[in-house]
Amino acid sequence: MEDLSRLLAPLAALLFILIGLAFTVFWIAGAWKMFEKAGQPGWGILVPVYNLLLIVRIAGSPDWMFILLLIPGVNIVAHIFVCLELGKRFSRGAAFTIGLIFIPAVFYALIGFSSSRYTPPLLTSSADLPPTDPVPPV
Repeated sequence: MEDLSRLLAPLAALLFILIGLAFTVFWIAGAWKMFEKAGQPGWGILVPVYNLLLIVRIAGSPDWMFILLLIPGVNIVAHIFVCLELGKRFSRGAAFTIGLIFIPAVFYALIGFSSSRYTPPLLTSSADLPPTDPVPPV
């Protein structure tokens, strides 16, 4: 019996590693596609911290929200607000947004692999408008 447990323990560990690796590849591929749908570089998901900034920008939240995501405790509330905005950007309902809050890796992949379309946030001030050519005097 002891010989069997010596054989099964490494096999079980290998199985868990392979399942974790498969889940990680699924998450990265889906998030990559989500980033690309939003017009951001897909490779950004691979860069720690930078990927948070890109998610904040995709959600249409102000860039300072990224700083809040780095503060322990405050980041929980900031994460909820970013997920609410992210759900809106991809025209998803409340149930999907709850999924984004609690299991973002799975729901980023669902956005990436689904037919969801990205809707950019509306411009909120004249500072967000692109510069225009001056009108020549008459």
